[in-house]
Amino acid sequence: MEHELQGSLRPSKICYGIQLITMEPSDFDYDVALSFAGEDREFVDPIASLLKRRQVNVFYDAFEQGALWGKDLYQHFSKVYFERSRFFVPFLSQNYAAKKWTIHELRNAQARAFQQTRQEYILPIRLDDTEIPGILPTIGHLTYHNHTPEQIVDLILEKLDQSGRSTVDLHQSQPVPFRGKIPKIRKTFTQREKDLFIQESFSHVMTHFENGLKALEGADSDVVTSFEPINRSKFLCTIYVKGEVANRCKIWTGTGSYGRENQISFYNSENIDPHVDNSTTDALSISDDGYRLILERQGFHSVYTSEKAYGGTPEEAAEYLWERFVEPLDQRR
Repeated sequence: MEHELQGSLRPSKICYGIQLITMEPSDFDYDVALSFAGEDREFVDPIASLLKRRQVNVFYDAFEQGALWGKDLYQHFSKVYFERSRFFVPFLSQNYAAKKWTIHELRNAQARAFQQTRQEYILPIRLDDTEIPGILPTIGHLTYHNHTPEQIVDLILEKLDQSGRSTVDLHQSQPVPFRGKIPKIRKTFTQREKDLFIQESFSHVMTHFENGLKALEGADSDVVTSFEPINRSKFLCTIYVKGEVANRCKIWTGTGSYGRENQISFYNSENIDPHVDNSTTDALSISDDGYRLILERQGFHSVYTSEKAYGGTPEEAAEYLWERFVEPLDQRR
């Protein structure tokens, strides 16, 4: 009775002589058996090495020297290429056609392919156009010189994925973490990157102030606030304590009163004209530390300094301007 298997592969019945053999997926010693003439080893070796690196069980004589020592190679190769491998990959060439050993390997593979009708078994790779007995021109093949070794291995892995093999991971194992020094490369920032950074930073500042005003009102019944967007690059904020203006500020982007471009300007006063931007209390100017864009504090007209560490991120910039804005409330109380 046939057992139910994972994936699409079912037990394949192979007639070996007069004995009927039922192959289960776990019976395969090799996922791929490579067949080639010794003169073509230079083309086969990189394929075999990549397959081994990708954790594929590959039959390649250079990997089997100890196991092959003392064996009857005629009988052993018959079993490998007839029943012990999931796929047979011959490297077809003029040299291949002239060798007795490769023809012996191919005949065993053809006998297996004749019995195995549900899935192709022989996956030819052509090194030249030599006709090989038993390999029809209509059989799909790869031309070695049209692919890199990596591409050929990827196609073999794709074939294995489709075969239902589930006992071995076909994909690359997790790499060992690299513990050596990775130097940081200094970067040059484009004007486009600077413009986007200042826009995103201003948006973060604007949201921070809007949320801060709501939090102020929620924390004290004597406080009423006003948040007034003027346009996409300017807004006004007002804090009233017991109906009187405690502080008012305007924040905007563009060229500030000191002529710096890509700047977020801050001006606080009880009386502010929203349309006149020739006065600035403080500003954040765009700069970089060689690796990232940052916002530098200018600290105009003030001895205000924050005790908090400041790295120039949009979040830190928003918090810095907010502290400047609410500073008069501490003095008022």
